[in-house]
Amino acid sequence: MRPAVLLGALSHLIPLQSAPEAMSNLLVRDGQTVVFIGDSITECGRRMPDAPYGNGYVKLAVDLITARYPQRKIRFLNRGVSGNTAGDLLT
Repeated sequence: MRPAVLLGALSHLIPLQSAPEAMSNLLVRDGQTVVFIGDSITECGRRMPDAPYGNGYVKLAVDLITARYPQRKIRFLNRGVSGNTAGDLLT
Protein backbone atom coordinates (compact mmCIF):
# COMPACT_ATOMS: atom_id res chain seq x y z
CA MET A 1 0.00 0.00 0.00
CA ARG A 2 1.33 3.47 -0.90
CA PRO A 3 1.93 5.91 1.96
CA ALA A 4 -0.02 9.13 2.27
CA VAL A 5 2.17 12.20 2.61
CA LEU A 6 1.25 15.42 4.39
CA LEU A 7 3.37 18.40 3.40
CA GLY A 8 2.91 20.80 6.28
CA ALA A 9 -0.80 21.53 5.83
CA LEU A 10 -3.82 19.54 6.89
CA SER A 11 -5.68 20.53 3.73
CA HIS A 12 -3.72 17.84 1.87
CA LEU A 13 -5.05 15.25 4.27
CA ILE A 14 -8.62 16.35 4.89
CA PRO A 15 -10.64 17.65 1.92
CA LEU A 16 -12.05 21.18 2.21
CA GLN A 17 -15.55 20.49 3.51
CA SER A 18 -17.46 20.92 6.74
CA ALA A 19 -15.70 19.24 9.67
CA PRO A 20 -18.00 16.20 10.02
CA GLU A 21 -18.06 15.66 6.26
CA ALA A 22 -14.29 16.06 5.92
CA MET A 23 -13.55 13.53 8.63
CA SER A 24 -15.86 10.99 7.02
CA ASN A 25 -13.90 11.42 3.76
CA LEU A 26 -10.43 11.10 5.25
CA LEU A 27 -8.01 10.27 2.43
CA VAL A 28 -5.70 8.16 4.61
CA ARG A 29 -6.67 4.51 4.69
CA ASP A 30 -5.94 1.67 7.06
CA GLY A 31 -2.27 0.73 7.08
CA GLN A 32 -0.98 3.93 5.45
CA THR A 33 1.68 6.28 6.82
CA VAL A 34 1.33 10.04 7.17
CA VAL A 35 4.62 11.96 7.18
CA PHE A 36 4.67 15.57 8.42
CA ILE A 37 7.62 17.55 7.04
CA GLY A 38 8.44 21.20 7.53
CA ASP A 39 10.34 23.68 9.68
CA SER A 40 10.13 24.61 13.37
CA ILE A 41 6.33 24.88 13.31
CA THR A 42 6.19 21.23 12.30
CA GLU A 43 9.02 20.11 14.60
CA CYS A 44 7.48 21.93 17.60
CA GLY A 45 9.17 19.88 20.32
CA ARG A 46 9.09 16.48 18.63
CA ARG A 47 12.49 15.49 20.00
CA MET A 48 11.93 16.01 23.75
CA PRO A 49 10.03 16.27 26.03
CA ASP A 50 7.03 15.97 23.70
CA ALA A 51 8.31 13.16 21.49
CA PRO A 52 7.41 11.78 19.02
CA TYR A 53 4.81 14.25 17.65
CA GLY A 54 5.68 17.50 19.46
CA ASN A 55 3.14 19.86 20.96
CA GLY A 56 1.87 21.71 17.89
CA TYR A 57 -0.36 21.05 14.90
CA VAL A 58 1.12 17.59 14.28
CA LYS A 59 0.02 16.42 17.73
CA LEU A 60 -3.42 17.97 17.21
CA ALA A 61 -3.82 16.22 13.84
CA VAL A 62 -2.68 12.86 15.23
CA ASP A 63 -5.05 13.17 18.20
CA LEU A 64 -7.99 14.21 16.01
CA ILE A 65 -7.52 11.45 13.45
CA THR A 66 -6.83 8.79 16.09
CA ALA A 67 -9.94 9.79 18.07
CA ARG A 68 -12.15 9.76 14.98
CA TYR A 69 -10.70 6.59 13.44
CA PRO A 70 -9.46 4.42 16.34
CA GLN A 71 -9.86 1.27 14.25
CA ARG A 72 -7.51 2.44 11.49
CA LYS A 73 -3.89 1.45 11.81
CA ILE A 74 -2.39 4.71 10.58
CA ARG A 75 1.29 5.35 11.24
CA PHE A 76 2.29 8.97 11.89
CA LEU A 77 5.81 10.37 11.53
CA ASN A 78 6.90 13.89 12.44
CA ARG A 79 10.04 14.76 10.47
CA GLY A 80 9.97 18.53 11.03
CA VAL A 81 13.40 20.18 11.41
CA SER A 82 13.78 23.68 12.81
CA GLY A 83 15.36 25.98 10.24
CA ASN A 84 14.48 23.86 7.20
CA THR A 85 13.49 25.63 4.01
CA ALA A 86 11.59 24.34 0.98
CA GLY A 87 14.91 23.36 -0.61
CA ASP A 88 15.85 21.28 2.43
CA LEU A 89 12.66 19.28 2.10
CA LEU A 90 13.78 17.96 -1.26
CA THR A 91 17.11 16.62 0.02
